[in-house]
Amino acid sequence: MTRSAAIDAVFHNWDAPGVPGGAVAVLQKGELVHCRGYGMADIEKDIPWGADSLYPIMSVSKQFTTACILMLEAQGKLNLDDDVHLHLPHLPDYGTTLALRHLCTNTSGLRDYPALGVFAGAREEGGYGFEPARRLIFGQRSLQFTPGEKYVYSNSNFYLLAYQQIPSPPWLNSSSPWYRKYSSGFFQELHYATDKCRLIA
Repeated sequence: MTRSAAIDAVFHNWDAPGVPGGAVAVLQKGELVHCRGYGMADIEKDIPWGADSLYPIMSVSKQFTTACILMLEAQGKLNLDDDVHLHLPHLPDYGTTLALRHLCTNTSGLRDYPALGVFAGAREEGGYGFEPARRLIFGQRSLQFTPGEKYVYSNSNFYLLAYQQIPSPPWLNSSSPWYRKYSSGFFQELHYATDKCRLIA
């Protein structure tokens, strides 16, 4: 049995009409050796998963956002202990130091903007555009707790980190100034991988 056939066998039960599925990409020593979708991406519309399917990567992006911050620190462009207001002066003053480190580690005390949206009447499963999310975050006049005091997961932290450095994802465009200035080996590999098999992103 070939490697691909063995992988197909593992996902056989999900590879059928009317069954929600997913996609699998396998890289070995930097080479893409298997890339295939299984089952349905949208059962109602009868759309299967394929090797070219795009995924909303959701919170996986937080690791890359933090990696970007660490890269910028290594290049001397910022410091993890910088007060966020140094980079975002229009963020409300909370009467205490709120550092980039607090955002990266979910210890900021900022409330989660999707949760605030639900309280404001938004659908729980609904997405948020850039501007509605900004209003929910910048509208917070106080913190839940003193930064660094405890860990509470909040999407607001990573919105602000991304807002500070890159309003749009520059690795999608290798000709952009941001890509040329800040891209490192693993971002170049990610760009290569997404060209080869879009589902990896």
